[in-house]
Amino acid sequence: MPLRQQDSPGALAFQTSRHRDMRTPVRRLVGIGVGPFNLGLACLAQPITDLESVFFERKPAFDWHGNILMTHARMQTPFTADLVTPADPTSPFSFLNFLKQHGRLHAYMIRGDLYPLREEFNQYYQWCANQLENIHFGHDVTDVEYDDAQQCYRVHTENARTSTPAVTAASALVIGTGTVPRWPDGVPRNVNRIIHSSQYLAQRPRLRDCRRIAVVGGGQSGAEVFLDLLQGQDTHDHELLWLTRSTHFFPTEEGKLTLEMTSPTYIEHFFSLAASKRKDLIQAQHNLHKGSRLDTLAEIYDTMYAHHVRGSLRAKLLPATSLQRIDRERAGASLRLSLYHNHLETDSTREVDAVILATGYQDLLPGFMDRIADRILLDSSGHPDLDLNHAVDINRGEIFIQNMDLHTHGFSTSDLSVSYNDNSRILNTVTGRTVYPLNPGVLFQDFTPTGD
Repeated sequence: MPLRQQDSPGALAFQTSRHRDMRTPVRRLVGIGVGPFNLGLACLAQPITDLESVFFERKPAFDWHGNILMTHARMQTPFTADLVTPADPTSPFSFLNFLKQHGRLHAYMIRGDLYPLREEFNQYYQWCANQLENIHFGHDVTDVEYDDAQQCYRVHTENARTSTPAVTAASALVIGTGTVPRWPDGVPRNVNRIIHSSQYLAQRPRLRDCRRIAVVGGGQSGAEVFLDLLQGQDTHDHELLWLTRSTHFFPTEEGKLTLEMTSPTYIEHFFSLAASKRKDLIQAQHNLHKGSRLDTLAEIYDTMYAHHVRGSLRAKLLPATSLQRIDRERAGASLRLSLYHNHLETDSTREVDAVILATGYQDLLPGFMDRIADRILLDSSGHPDLDLNHAVDINRGEIFIQNMDLHTHGFSTSDLSVSYNDNSRILNTVTGRTVYPLNPGVLFQDFTPTGD
């Protein structure tokens, strides 16, 4: 199926024509932003016949981390943690059905791997998005206001291709605009040879002439970028440096008992704790949501060892090393990294020609929410005060925020394997009934023991 591009100019014409009518018909749900979480919401909402919903996404088509989809990259979650299966194993939007429809199911069974290629999972996401007529790509949400007369939200959009404005009224909003790349302090912007890993593949051609390249950040993105550069070392003759402020380059913990902590039961337990206790736990559990896949780290080691045997190793790893700042004396000159060793408490510098920042992402409430800020609850730290069902509004059932809940729901907040849990809670709240039961299933750990 060809990738569906942005909607035709007339796709939302019915809304534009009603823009003058203040009594706009009210939809039950409007989703803003279509990443994996809101795409899963759209899939699970599709069979609910009495739930009228529409989703807007500014991009012209669905593309999940397209600039870091290296050919060797695999998912960090198993294929069963797709958009729908844990909530509804019979859904036609499952990954297994995607494989069946594309004639790959038998081949995938022979492959025998729980973890799909990330590029293949992006194709699966696109396949799902292409089947949902209520997702409108190429439509930018410019403003949201509350209509006291109709007691609903008015979502203002603009067609990115035609600049045609439109207004859609909704009883509930689900914000899924995602995170933004984190840019460290002390690092200049708008320097061609300093890029964030989210743009790596798009910018990779300009790195070919760079002799010395540093990768900053020890997470999965940093590992995949470093491995890609390492595998191309024989062709491009790079000298590589990979640094992390963590004490070591560690794998994400993926033990079976650890994975029980992504269950609805543990999420409810975590949510019930005092805010101070949750904050302490997030720090203590950093190895559950930071780090890299064990097999990626193993491949990096093996590749470095092979280079060493051939006498061609030109790469160095620096753990416990923080990037303080980057200086550039003049255009075209090398970049000077000011580094600090966290254990030795010493400063040092390194000269490189390019830097890739695998420094993660950060939450950011979109600007179009400014006019409804008085309806959004914040905690004492200024974070959105989400309830267990991800509602953040004063009535606890009108505005929901996706993937911005580390402080309330715990380390699995951005884990795709729990998106079904979030979406089930949202849909159950919006419809006022249990559309998708949250079955805790079998757990061998008692997270809230009460004694005999």
